[in-house]
Amino acid sequence: MQNPFLNVHVQPSYARDQAVITWIIRPGYAGAEYYVFKSYNKGVAPWTLVNDLPVYTNMLQDQNLFVDGDPYYRVLMVWNGNEFDSPIVGTFDKLSKAQYGGVSRMMQLEYLRMSTGNGIQVLHYVPLIDGEYVEGVDPETQQMYSLPCQDDFTENLGERFKGGFSSAVYTWIEISKFGDDLRTDGDQGLGIDNKLVHAGRLLAFPRPKPNHLIIHPPTDNRYVVTEKVQGNFFRGVFPISYDVGLQLIRKSDPRYKVPVPAPLPHPLWAKYE
Repeated sequence: MQNPFLNVHVQPSYARDQAVITWIIRPGYAGAEYYVFKSYNKGVAPWTLVNDLPVYTNMLQDQNLFVDGDPYYRVLMVWNGNEFDSPIVGTFDKLSKAQYGGVSRMMQLEYLRMSTGNGIQVLHYVPLIDGEYVEGVDPETQQMYSLPCQDDFTENLGERFKGGFSSAVYTWIEISKFGDDLRTDGDQGLGIDNKLVHAGRLLAFPRPKPNHLIIHPPTDNRYVVTEKVQGNFFRGVFPISYDVGLQLIRKSDPRYKVPVPAPLPHPLWAKYE
């Protein structure tokens, strides 16, 4: 059977001695579980499991990284009773140790600039890409063929899968331009729909994509990331931040039922507070 892994990528995270491991999978492996292993012995045994519980996305943050140990990673995918190992990737396969330290410092400075300047702390929610379909979604086409009454938006939150979104991550955003008022035909052709769109800059983790949900807890304003997503990269490969469009959604939108956790700093930022 063909190996499903197309690429495994390791990049610095914002805090010291942390890294983000991402991977790209061939189509056709929905519902797979992923486990990430780490080795400080030049990519051979012993391997240490990074995540005790499986992840269902293509990203994991290793918060216990010792860069001086020259760590290596591999990803194990479990799908339909089969196991697949990714190629082994070293932390410094694509960046030298000096470059890794430099880009890590750039990311730290980007965070510090936002958190001590004009940035605001927000919650970043990534839509689920797998799970139990909500009522009204055709599993074959993944299209929604019927909508429940507005009062029944309790499990789907307007998304295809129950629960709607993965756990929130506290991050920072800097608004660079407020309120482009886009006038378009309203829903079902009824009148004019004014869409308030801001331009802003988000940190690179989690990577923002269209339809991601951004919540500002103090005001409970909720935005979706638009199709405008422009990355700012180091060496054209390692993202430092992303410039995005943010559309304010209506208060009647089911995504206003997404629960907001207590406003405590995410551990990723705690050491810089």
